[in-house]
Amino acid sequence: MTCMDKPLSLFLSALLSAWAINAQADPVTNARELAILPAYCQGTQQVSSISKLPKSAIDDYHKVYGETYHHLHHYCWALVSEFNANRILEKGPRDNKLHQALGDIQYVLNKNPPASFPLLPEIYTSRARILLRLGRSGEAVGDLLKAINLQPGYQRAYTQLSDYYLDSGQKDKAISILEQGVENNLYPTILLNRLERLGKPYKGTPGRAIPKTQENNPTPDGQDASAANQPAPDAPASIQGAKESNANKVNSSTASPAQQNSKETEPVAPENPANPYCRFCP
Repeated sequence: MTCMDKPLSLFLSALLSAWAINAQADPVTNARELAILPAYCQGTQQVSSISKLPKSAIDDYHKVYGETYHHLHHYCWALVSEFNANRILEKGPRDNKLHQALGDIQYVLNKNPPASFPLLPEIYTSRARILLRLGRSGEAVGDLLKAINLQPGYQRAYTQLSDYYLDSGQKDKAISILEQGVENNLYPTILLNRLERLGKPYKGTPGRAIPKTQENNPTPDGQDASAANQPAPDAPASIQGAKESNANKVNSSTASPAQQNSKETEPVAPENPANPYCRFCP
């Protein structure tokens, strides 16, 4: 490559990245794609024409999630794009698809959802998962910390962050973040199991960092206290990446990664176990 060719190559690369980020993620086009998504996607714009959800049910979702729900179909599209990206073997096309997913997640975040929006911790955690696939670990860690700050008892953010620390050879940090999660959760079974597998069983009292005013009225994981009296929001979708984390490699002789993952699934939206395509389902 000549000196003149190099700037052109850099320009084209930047142009391609900008296109991928601004390109729309993959919309939901059929019931099979809808089945891989969390149940709350069924009532979102455009998706509801496929789900055929009654207006009363759609109205209930709007009551739970507020104004931001009007834009949430972009997040659902991003999940479809991430799923499709995980099926692409070539790095370039796969990364382009992941950038498209990031673009639609950013669209939702640009709508400035309030800190009380129940799905905001999930959205940040999902974006972190995609950023990690793209090698942007610093941004991913920042998003996971945002999720934890918004919902200190949100176990999925703790497990994902601990996986990252393990993968990067920082076992002590992985243990520390899991212990932090235990201290902020009254029912931290997932986190306690991981600490056991890492050879560091928790000796304290779970939930000891939770303010006393919240102990008698805990809210579901990922749900804001303001929505406690509303129908419970669906928990995050579980989208598996291609890479097996170190957390699943620990004690692999006694259980397969699939078996370990099944033990660590948080309460989630209704299952679709008969559908092998449903990889986002629990």
